[in-house]
Amino acid sequence: MAGKTMISLLAFAAWSGTGKTTLLKKLIPALCAQRDPSRAD
Repeated sequence: MAGKTMISLLAFAAWSGTGKTTLLKKLIPALCAQRDPSRAD
């Protein structure tokens, strides 16, 4: 895989109204901060 960049992929599937968006709104900043501490909230 010379010259190619690996990307991270995360998927969620659940019934409507179960809090997927709420979870992702909290999880994405936490994951970004873990990967790059300068992006912490």
